[in-house]
Formats: sequence, C-alpha cells, structure tokens
Amino acid sequence: MITENTKEEKNVNMLPTNLDGINNKKKKKKLTESQKKEERTAWMILSPMFLWWIAACGFPLVFGFALAFMEWKSVIEVPVFVGFDNFVTFFTDPTYLKILGQTVFLGFGSTFLTTVCGLFIAVLMYQPIKMSGIYRAVWYMPSVVSTVAITQIIAIVFDPVNGALNMFLESIGKEGILLSSDKTATILVIFLFSVWKGVGGSAIVWLAGLLSIDKVQYEAASIDGANGLQKFWYVTLPGLKPMSIYIIITGLMGMLQIYEPIAFISNGAPYGETEVLAFKIIKDGFFDSDFGMSGASSVVLGILVIIMSVWFYRYSNKKED
Repeated sequence: MITENTKEEKNVNMLPTNLDGINNKKKKKKLTESQKKEERTAWMILSPMFLWWIAACGFPLVFGFALAFMEWKSVIEVPVFVGFDNFVTFFTDPTYLKILGQTVFLGFGSTFLTTVCGLFIAVLMYQPIKMSGIYRAVWYMPSVVSTVAITQIIAIVFDPVNGALNMFLESIGKEGILLSSDKTATILVIFLFSVWKGVGGSAIVWLAGLLSIDKVQYEAASIDGANGLQKFWYVTLPGLKPMSIYIIITGLMGMLQIYEPIAFISNGAPYGETEVLAFKIIKDGFFDSDFGMSGASSVVLGILVIIMSVWFYRYSNKKED
C-alpha cells in the first residue's frame, strides 16, 4: 500500500523537475543578439509607417468619433458635450434619413451593376484571343485614371450652355439634358460613371477566379452532356464563390462611401436628390461648420459599412452551409 507520506514525497520530488522545465522555457524565450538586431531593424522600418497611420488615420478616426458627441458650430467656439443629441437629430431629421436611403440605393445599385458587368467582361477576357494582355489592360485603365479629371470632363460634356452633348442634341432638334434639374438623368450618369470606373478592377479579380477553376471540371461536365450555360451555372459560378464574396464586400465598402461623382458631377442636385452621406459629411464639416453633425454622420456611415459587409459575409456563408 502507498501511504500518504509516500505520495507527498513523490509530489515534492516532482516539484524541482517542473520548476526546471519552466526555467528552461524561460531561457528558450530569450533572444539572441542577432534576433534582437533584427527586431530593432523591424521596428525602425515599421515605426514611420505606424506614425503615419496615427497621424493620417488613427487621430482623425478618434477625433471624428469624439465630434459625434459634441456640439461645435464654429472653429472659434468651444465644443460642448451633448451626448447622443446629434444621433437623435440624424434619425429624426427627414433630410438625413433621405440621404441615408439615397446612399444605400446608390451604393447597392452601383455595386450590383459593377459586379455583373465585371463578371461579363472577365468571361470575355478569359477567351483565348491574340494580344489578350493589351485587351485586359484597356479594360483596367479606367480604374487608374484620376476620378476628379474624368468627372470634370463629364461636367463639361453636360454643361447646359456650352456642353458638347447638349449642343449636339440641340442641333438635331432635341432638348438638352440639365443634370441640375433632371434626377433620372443625373442618377443614370452616376451609375454609368461608377460602373465605368470600377468594372476594370472587378473584372481582373473575376478573371483570377476563372483561371483558378480546374479545367477537368469542365471536361467532366462535357462528358455528362452539359451545354455552355449549364457549365457556367454549375461549374463556373460555384468556383467563383470566394471571389464573389470579396468583390461584393469591397465594392459595397467603396460605393457606400461614394463622393467624387456626387461632388463634381451633380453637387447633390437636383434639390438634394443625389446627396449621399459622404457628401453630406464634407458639406456639414467644411461648408456649414456643423462639426458635431459631421462627426455623427461619419459614425453612422462607418457602422452602415460594417453592418452591410458583415451581413453579406454571414449570409453568403449561411447559404453555402
């Protein structure tokens, strides 16, 4: 029989061994001189980037969040803490609710059109044709062209007096298009510009997804008697599922924050029918000096982007399960 004293002696004998193991682990965690040098080098390389992020992103993020709870009407005044009053104003003011609805409409509409058109163009890019690299580059070029420059060109083309398009319409006896008063035409131009600008990047990602699909699956489908449409529906689309999640989420994040087309093409016209949250944030903060509402709108926009992205990601995974 093993007595209690014997058990205690065994436990006592095991303690030094366990302590030695712990001490050995601590010794293993000590860095060598070369590792310390590499760590210092890494910090030297990352520190400027980290400081830049704090100055350009971190501080504005915290400052904008704090503004959401302040009433600050002028730079020379002292901000006053008002709690959630700015958010109450946002969700009770018909103007802000209307702008929120227009943001969701333009964001979802632009994302849908860009995603579908990008997939169609990617299928065309996938075809084995000569000089395919140049063909792909042509489609991608709008993605790297300056947004401000192109929107200025569009504004010049649609100028009510000297615009090339309106002058042409008048020459054939048609009425000119006034973006400042025609809501349908303005929204259509914004949609077309958004698709033209974003379809190249979307198509390139779709193309990467198409190239990653094993051709053996298409051969197996052909053996089973599947036609082109059936191959696309049962082989191509399931294979593009990971890419579709990435494209739609990043597209939503970008389109919900759309600003340049609104600012330089319509300026919110006609009568605020094309205003979006990003445009309203700039307008409140820099033109009306209402920094509190600008901060509250920024927080609402950030939460909207997060909710939409998480919802679509979870919906896609749930549907797949």
